[in-house]
Amino acid sequence: MNKFLVTLLSTYKQKVKSKSFIITTLLLIAFVFAGMNFDKILNLFDSEDEKTALTIEATEEDREVVTDVIKSFDDTIIIESESNNVLTINSEDLPIKATLTTDEELSNDNRQAIEVALDELNKLYVSNAIDISKEDLALLDSSADLTVKSSDPDDETDEAGFFESENLLNIVVIYAVIMLMFFIIIGYASQIATEIAHEKSSRVIEMIVSSISPTRHVLAKVSAIILVSFTQILIVIGSGLIAFKMSSLEATLSDFELVSNEQTVPIIVYSVVFLILGLLLYLIFAALLGSFISRMEDLQQGLMPLTFISIGGFYIGLFNIMNSDGTLLKISSYFPFFTPFTMPVRLLNLDTSMSVIYIGIVILAISVVLLLFLTTTVYKRNVLMNDSNMLKSIKKMKNM
Repeated sequence: MNKFLVTLLSTYKQKVKSKSFIITTLLLIAFVFAGMNFDKILNLFDSEDEKTALTIEATEEDREVVTDVIKSFDDTIIIESESNNVLTINSEDLPIKATLTTDEELSNDNRQAIEVALDELNKLYVSNAIDISKEDLALLDSSADLTVKSSDPDDETDEAGFFESENLLNIVVIYAVIMLMFFIIIGYASQIATEIAHEKSSRVIEMIVSSISPTRHVLAKVSAIILVSFTQILIVIGSGLIAFKMSSLEATLSDFELVSNEQTVPIIVYSVVFLILGLLLYLIFAALLGSFISRMEDLQQGLMPLTFISIGGFYIGLFNIMNSDGTLLKISSYFPFFTPFTMPVRLLNLDTSMSVIYIGIVILAISVVLLLFLTTTVYKRNVLMNDSNMLKSIKKMKNM
């Protein structure tokens, strides 16, 4: 046990102190702080905050209408009696005509506000010309109201759209979990495989197995890499919480209606469970593949099965977030390597029973145990093999 802990701590410290870990972690923290303060960053480079003076040459009534609309759309435009930007309005003929004389380039928001104001003024003149009341004019501007009803007689729920029936914050949580899991798998799976393949290719493993059993050695390596990945996750999450408290993002989120409901906490809890089990499954699988590799140049080829499987699960989960009751999603959620990506998506569907979620957790837990047993067995038999071809290593191991 002491040798196991020594190997684990040695590998963990080596990875945590490596330049790649430090640089990657700092970049992630920088991205988190930048994302949490994106509104402040935009304000630093936003030249549209500068006030624009505008003079309107028109009748008193026309000037009042245009001024009110411009102020409601763009608060950076200041109406003054004299300025370098002159808007001349001719409302004698319909449609009305306007000329903007300026010696500077106006922003897109400024132009849009002026155009909207002129459209409103023109609409007012047209309604007066054909004798349309303000109430009828408001009806012309109104939008159609579409209500979607289920054809299922047992379903009494009326939905006005996907984002009204599904909580937007829950969808963001699932997006974040899937993206985080995929990038950690791609990043750390190669590290485990590289560690094992490097030891075999450099023949260092012959000295290692003389002091510690192959089973304990591979378990220590896998455990160390898993702890490194969890360390980076905790650092990024902690940085995100600090950045969130320091930012004004809470008000921005409320504007986008990113509010929690009674499903938010269970979704977060179960998503974290699937994230942890998924990382264990894929990182152990990477160690299994690494045990077949004897040359570093075969590393990428040896990891191709893991890469393709993880990409498949990633895209199935990502593209079915808007269809959390899809057939493909249901079927793939029971395949162990796809379960971590797809089962959290099924949490968005209120009709998904908790027994389905528990089955997914059990499938993953059993798969992790079985794959760990297979990995230690294969590594113990294959640790001293140095065949140049992975298939030769597999065939030779079968004959043992």
